Amino acid sequence: MDERMSIVIPMKVWTPGLHGFRSKHMHSARAMMPAHIRLFALSRSDRENPEERLRSTNRLNVLCQSISTFSYSLSKLGWIEDGKILYLEPEPVEPFVELREAIREKLELEKDYRDVHKMRLALAIGSELSQYALVEEFQMMVGDLLPLKCRATELEIYRRNKGDWLLSESIPFRESGEN
Repeated sequence: MDERMSIVIPMKVWTPGLHGFRSKHMHSARAMMPAHIRLFALSRSDRENPEERLRSTNRLNVLCQSISTFSYSLSKLGWIEDGKILYLEPEPVEPFVELREAIREKLELEKDYRDVHKMRLALAIGSELSQYALVEEFQMMVGDLLPLKCRATELEIYRRNKGDWLLSESIPFRESGEN
């Protein structure tokens, strides 16, 4: 898929070595994006139309004002052999699934039943190292820092421009009473 827009939840927790690990093991332009959990990767050409882009941004602004910030943790490592992807899964995953569905409805995106998107923070993509070597390197790097305690406070929209992913918009969620 030729992706042109990506909607993500940025990970706002500083973790020693995480950016370096991702840069080293992600063979993708996505490695230059700050750590995030991707909700959507879109390639619809109408999203490049300035009027449609403004409508989409306005819809997302309205949606984000109705969503409270929420906490989650990252500790469960996963592996996808096809693509050699090492990742961390958010727990609980339900707020991400609900948010993804709300975005789909707000932007009037068709549901694709072939879509088996898994909410995750990608750590390595297409690495030449084995799963076990990557897991060992990652575990040595983070030591006892897991689980990473995170808070989802905003959506970020990245647009692809000449092969690079550039931050286009950041839309905050409504503050919750939870600390």
